[in-house]
Amino acid sequence: LYLSASGTYDSDTKYSGSYSAKLVGDGVGYIVASLVVDKTTYYKVQTRPNATYYMECWIYGDAGNAQTTGGANSIHLIMVEYDEANAYVGTRTAYSGTASTAFNGVWTRISGYLTMGAGAAKADIRFRLSSAVDDGEAYYFDDFYVADVTEAYSKADAATAVTLTGTQTLTNKTISGSSN
Repeated sequence: LYLSASGTYDSDTKYSGSYSAKLVGDGVGYIVASLVVDKTTYYKVQTRPNATYYMECWIYGDAGNAQTTGGANSIHLIMVEYDEANAYVGTRTAYSGTASTAFNGVWTRISGYLTMGAGAAKADIRFRLSSAVDDGEAYYFDDFYVADVTEAYSKADAATAVTLTGTQTLTNKTISGSSN
């Protein structure tokens, strides 16, 4: 896979493999990179409408980064949705974090969940820095991972959706509830 025009490859700073993707903030606008097939065609993953996906990657802040404030919600891991006809449907964010020296010199996993829209059939994977990232601040991204976790996510929601009211009694490892 390749990177779109905003990102560059770096073979010196990588989590694994041969290289990582490097983005450098400009303090003005979004610096966006996407995984692409042939340097011009976005690499789209098949998705399902209303499905939940887990996304992660590893990020590394350049040792020379000095930004300690003002970078709130400036590092993003997103999927851009398209329908079957490749028409734009929407953008979903799995991770939105703060640019800071906390990432300097250490690989850190960033991750999150997102739920696709009703018309989503495919999506491309993007990562970006917002204008809140100071000019010259460099971040490296590596080892992207996306998984459909709809079933597991639904079961976790169902497991935590139980509401007990009144007095609860534990009997033979079974919880029962009674109201007053």
